Amino acid sequence: MADRLYPVVPAFDFTTYLPGYFHTILFCGSILLLIYLLVLPKNNAAVILLIFTELLSCLLDVTRWQAWEYLYLFLFTIIAAYGKNKERLYIALTLVFASTYIFSGLHKLNGGFLYSVWKVTILHELFGIPHEAAKNLLVHYSGLLLPILETAAGLGILLLKNKRLPVYILIAMHLFILVLVGPLGTNYNVIIWPWNVAMIFLLYLIFIKNNHGYFNVKTVLSGRYAVIILFWIVLPVASFGGYWSRYFSSSLYSGNTLNMDICFDESELPKEIDDFRAKRDKHNICDGKARLSVLHWGLEELKVPPYPETWYYNRFKLEYEKKYNTGDAAFIMYAYPYRQKQPAE
Repeated sequence: MADRLYPVVPAFDFTTYLPGYFHTILFCGSILLLIYLLVLPKNNAAVILLIFTELLSCLLDVTRWQAWEYLYLFLFTIIAAYGKNKERLYIALTLVFASTYIFSGLHKLNGGFLYSVWKVTILHELFGIPHEAAKNLLVHYSGLLLPILETAAGLGILLLKNKRLPVYILIAMHLFILVLVGPLGTNYNVIIWPWNVAMIFLLYLIFIKNNHGYFNVKTVLSGRYAVIILFWIVLPVASFGGYWSRYFSSSLYSGNTLNMDICFDESELPKEIDDFRAKRDKHNICDGKARLSVLHWGLEELKVPPYPETWYYNRFKLEYEKKYNTGDAAFIMYAYPYRQKQPAE
């Protein structure tokens, strides 16, 4: 788990002194606890131990701070806190799922989504539509219908007593995502394939098979759900101003995610990571130098993307410099529209 080419990026410096096998022990512990919970799902002590194990693992390596990990941890926390009361459990799950889709849709309402996700990935790579045809204004801006529909479906989960229509829309969305990123489409980001399957299953289980229709605003604001409201409503709103993690605010495939490239002279690129170098530099981030995309490196070696925040990339740079001889390598952060480049510190 820690014996790899991609640097381990700890949340705190003191955890770097822990031996590499400690990561493996935590991973194996989580797997065993999950198997145990499949057999005995009502064991709260096992649920709490699983949450603790995963939190500790995430502290050892921030690259594990993935959106699906964040969601799963909250789902297990909700089960531990409200599992004995069906009404409270249902309300808590409704808040989390509605927030996920509402804010995921809102974060996509930007030019980056229209360019990199709608135009390049969906229209060109999936459907084979030429770039010139996609420049048509009607075609270009019609891509906004997808996040609008996602946001509306999230609101439907929150506000409608009969949630079948919004749930079926969201299930259709997840099926489309599986086609888009799966082997029949772009064959990209394999780690989210099982997540999308799980979301389909959970949507059906919670809102179709066991739809209780409980949702009382007075009850929600009573204080019992204060933590959920904070982390799934208040802080996601703050993420639009840069005051909270966009990744933890359901900013998924929004098209304006922060990326970082490492730029080298040809002779300075470490041989052991040469396989991860980018073949081209479409946005001219490295000005003609050899380029290594941290996103591509993470997806190729670890099957997960990096945590897309400035402070993570700054820590990544420090850990990279401990592991490799950097020479005059430049660490450049950027996001759509790719005009401003910011060096990591």
